[in-house]
Amino acid sequence: MRSRPTWLGRCEKTHRVVAFFDSVPCIIRVDGPIHVSNRHTHFVTTTDGVEIGGSVHGQGRPLVFLPGGVGDGDLDWEGLLPHLTDRFTCYLPSLRGRGLSGDHPDLRLDRLVDDLVAYVDSIGKPTGLVGWSAGGMVLLVAARSDAVDAVAAVEPTMFSLMGDQERVALGEAVTRMRDLAAEDNMTEAARAFFGFPFSEEEIAAADEAGYLRPRAATSRRCSTNSRRR
Repeated sequence: MRSRPTWLGRCEKTHRVVAFFDSVPCIIRVDGPIHVSNRHTHFVTTTDGVEIGGSVHGQGRPLVFLPGGVGDGDLDWEGLLPHLTDRFTCYLPSLRGRGLSGDHPDLRLDRLVDDLVAYVDSIGKPTGLVGWSAGGMVLLVAARSDAVDAVAAVEPTMFSLMGDQERVALGEAVTRMRDLAAEDNMTEAARAFFGFPFSEEEIAAADEAGYLRPRAATSRRCSTNSRRR
């Protein structure tokens, strides 16, 4: 289970909201979202009450890495981390409904962007953003956050450049994915979506990497929460 504060109060001098986990103060808010930081994870609570969490690796200038449309922060970026953690503090937030983050029925793009703006702003330092595929929404985040001073979009999703056949194929894949997800068949739902842009060989590689294992994120959440204490 996710750790919860054992006590919550406000400092009369600074008006900061401070929460205590096992008598250790670790949540601070100054007229903004509540956020939690430690060596392993960083969390922020959004304006609609969803907790957005991400693992933290390395030390140095902050970089936030945004996941693609399928997958999660650690899954998408773990291969790159060994090349960066000696120079950068790498934040890997999960989108709402995935990995370390809480769930909510509102998954509109604007809402996801607001979540990421809150996460970036809560770091409290000038931050670089890196996004892959659907994580190309970093450009929207950059437009809304004064904390962002560098942006890199890797293979960003560009729906405006799709032809009619591609749009039809994507629509069919999304419909099939939605129907399978409604039957709680998440593995096949992910496979149905992957069938739009990927070959069978690429889908097999994604399966081997863990993208078609819906419980992998839950395992990482439990493991990380044990380190938060």
